[in-house]
Amino acid sequence: MKNRITSLIWIVLAVIAGLPAYAADTNVVSGKLPNGLTYYIYRNESPAGRADFFLSRGVGSIVEREDERGLAHFLEHLAFNGTKHFPGNSLIGWLESIGVKFGENLNAFTSVDQTVYNICKVPTARESALDSCLLILRDWSSDITLADKDIDAERGVIKGEWRHRNSASNRLLQRAAPRIYGSSLYGQRLPMGLMSVVETFPPQRLRDFYNRNYTPDTEAIIVVGDIDVKKMEKKIRKMFGNIKKAKTPVVADRHVETGMPFMAVAEADPEQTTEMVQLFFKHPAVDGLSQEQEARAELVSSLLTAMLVERFDRLELQPDAPATNIGVGDTRFLISEPMRTLLVRGAVRKGNAPKAVAAFYTEIKRARDFGFSAAEFDDARKQLAEDIATTLDKNRDRSNTVIARSLSKAFLNGETLKTPQEEHDLRVSQLDSITVDEVVAYLRSIVNTDGTDVLVLLYTNYADAAGEKGEQALKDAFFSVNALTLEPYNPEEAPVELKLKEPAPGKVVSVEENGPFGTFVVTLSNGLKAYLRPNKEKPGQIYFRGVGMGGLSQDYSEADAGSLKLLNEAVAASGVGEMTNSDLRRFTQGKELKVSAMVSNTEETIEFSASPATLEDAFRLAYLKVTDIRRDDKAYAALMASKENSLANRRLNPVQTMGDSITCNVYSHHPLGGQPTAEMLASVDYDTMLRIYRDRFADFADFRFYVAGDFDTDSVKMMLERYVASLPVGGRIEKPRDIGYRFSPSKDVKFSRTMETPVAVVYQFRHTPAEYNLQNVICASAVGQLLKARLLADLREKRGWTYGITTHGAITAGMNGDDPSEFMLPVYVKVDPDHYAETAQIIDATLADMAAGNITPQELDKVKEYMLKSVADSRKDNAYWLVVLRQYDKTGLDMDSSYESCVASLSPQTVSAFLGRVLAGAQTLRLTMTPNQE
Repeated sequence: MKNRITSLIWIVLAVIAGLPAYAADTNVVSGKLPNGLTYYIYRNESPAGRADFFLSRGVGSIVEREDERGLAHFLEHLAFNGTKHFPGNSLIGWLESIGVKFGENLNAFTSVDQTVYNICKVPTARESALDSCLLILRDWSSDITLADKDIDAERGVIKGEWRHRNSASNRLLQRAAPRIYGSSLYGQRLPMGLMSVVETFPPQRLRDFYNRNYTPDTEAIIVVGDIDVKKMEKKIRKMFGNIKKAKTPVVADRHVETGMPFMAVAEADPEQTTEMVQLFFKHPAVDGLSQEQEARAELVSSLLTAMLVERFDRLELQPDAPATNIGVGDTRFLISEPMRTLLVRGAVRKGNAPKAVAAFYTEIKRARDFGFSAAEFDDARKQLAEDIATTLDKNRDRSNTVIARSLSKAFLNGETLKTPQEEHDLRVSQLDSITVDEVVAYLRSIVNTDGTDVLVLLYTNYADAAGEKGEQALKDAFFSVNALTLEPYNPEEAPVELKLKEPAPGKVVSVEENGPFGTFVVTLSNGLKAYLRPNKEKPGQIYFRGVGMGGLSQDYSEADAGSLKLLNEAVAASGVGEMTNSDLRRFTQGKELKVSAMVSNTEETIEFSASPATLEDAFRLAYLKVTDIRRDDKAYAALMASKENSLANRRLNPVQTMGDSITCNVYSHHPLGGQPTAEMLASVDYDTMLRIYRDRFADFADFRFYVAGDFDTDSVKMMLERYVASLPVGGRIEKPRDIGYRFSPSKDVKFSRTMETPVAVVYQFRHTPAEYNLQNVICASAVGQLLKARLLADLREKRGWTYGITTHGAITAGMNGDDPSEFMLPVYVKVDPDHYAETAQIIDATLADMAAGNITPQELDKVKEYMLKSVADSRKDNAYWLVVLRQYDKTGLDMDSSYESCVASLSPQTVSAFLGRVLAGAQTLRLTMTPNQE
């Protein structure tokens, strides 16, 4: 194929490409050791006493040979199963002893082009903990054990992950990729690899792969957090400097063909629930740009996609819209970093794929031929400017993990590092000089009307839509657009404004300055009360929530169940005041401003997140949301079309079938308990939903309000006077009604399904009344964590039957009327079909063993350490305080002040006794799905 490098009028290629990303950000200490290893160290004091450790490697599955397919990912697994200084599972065990939990704070991923390991939220008080984390990174770099027994034991785990991830969409990509990528290895190197290789490769082959590809010149060590940078640099240079330099550089064939003729690929899978069309306009990524060029290119791309998104959103609102859930982006092409693509995708009804392709290309070609209006461009540029400002505010308080991932990305992509302020200033300096002609020139450079580098990809469950006949129909649909006489786009020119007839304000009548948890308790003239908790831990972040009692239970009838079930989605698709839903989206685009209203079975809630700059708009929108919801028939119709499309074939997917079965059975087949069904949509009524919603927010007499974050107290008081003290209060005090919404009694349900990838799912759900108090909440959480750790050790590490375990223990508030709170313990395991019965027995036996007093101090200490570390981190989060304040205000329970002492007092005997009590009276629902025996 002829290679073609896109030439853009706004790009002047830099002379030097592909150099390592040395830090321009002066907060970063970086360097390269003689053996080629790169390191980055960044001091970040928020949160205090925490650090993240990353090992990033620019090597992924692309370097595999044909008989090694899957070994890059396999090697990533083995890094946790034995290294020189941490044999067996001691690496995971030691990290969990300091509160670093496997799967949450300790993880890794392998992609086609990279492998990244991370150890996050490490306590830094002990110097020895920092040394040990560096030693782990050093072992991962060059001293993974790779013992025969560990390799053989992990084959089953990898097979379990394959079963877990081998969904219809992944199978479709596996079949399509070789055709899409042609001679490029990207079509043959998906990270999961081939099970025929995974199950049979000799152990020495993995060791050879490790020694050949895990070399220091491909690696970066990244440490971010509350650390002494100079001391850390000395440690890194000493610990990693003696790793031998690679004799032969790792060579990865990353070529992707360009200049390819039009291609349509249509693949069918019987479990694909949604017919999905994707239209790609491929263009090579351009390396070697200066910082200014790179920033400008990204801004041009962002402006283009913003204007296209607006057009396609309006297309989706048309009565005969060809697709739902339309998305637009200028991003990486599928799995290959060297190739980018302008992408339009959407879900279509059966047989409508060609129509959608024609509609997508029509709008792209219209923009290519006629460009964009000044109003469209000004709107997009304004939104982007707001987004740039918002990003700077967010980045003033970046977490260690966000910073570490940005350093990893810079290393892997060869980017120059910049501070948030430098990034902001660079983008601002470029934005004002970009013209609409520049954006259109970029679009014209990547959209070829002759079909060059154009791909249409269809995923379907409809066999007749795939194959040569289906692909020809897609091709004909694309090229039919070239024969059309198009006209320029006629956008809505009027700018979007938030119009509100300001309500008559009330007054603050009293302020208690020493309220619970450091709050100001404000009482307003209409009798409503608000708890204000200023918090500077998250600069620029403000959370607001108002909660009233009653919920859907006040208006429940089985005939209206469909409307009640979809009410919140319909409200989210509606407008407010004089603004349509589209206006709302345009108004909030790029702003740190999200407002939502929800009605659950027992409560109604209005909430927002905002910044100090958007706080007044947030209050105004929240006021409109609860006092002047606006019917939007176009947006509602689009929502219903999307729901119909997504639900029509939901039962084709066995995993979704199991999920639906779980929710239906857990809630005793209550109409509000299960997932919405296609049949339920026939009974849904927009008028009914809006009527019920308006009634739920017609009287605020039993509401309480909570505000937490980076705000000026006097300013918030003024907002409360305007937009909360003016809310209607008529004296309606409600409590949830009994609508029969309860957990299921004990029963055993078994069923089978035809599956493309045979897998069994074992699900158990235990519940029993239990008092809601801090001791029980902590005990329940500890039970869930202990059970998960034991089941992972047994079912995954010992037996290799599964990839993962999903479980947690909790005390849930009464869900129905005056029902008491309950202990709940769900367990979900995808397992080898040959072992589902034994898996269920092992879950039962493990719980019985724990309840019998066989919990060790060592395993409980790991859980306690994690809980103590987590609550310390949570206290910096404004969302945490909204929950704590609501619980205290509603029940009088303080779930925070005694948390550490309660956790510290936990003993194995305490947890065992608690588990014994709840199991003694527990109802147990058992659901099992197995593959049909063909």
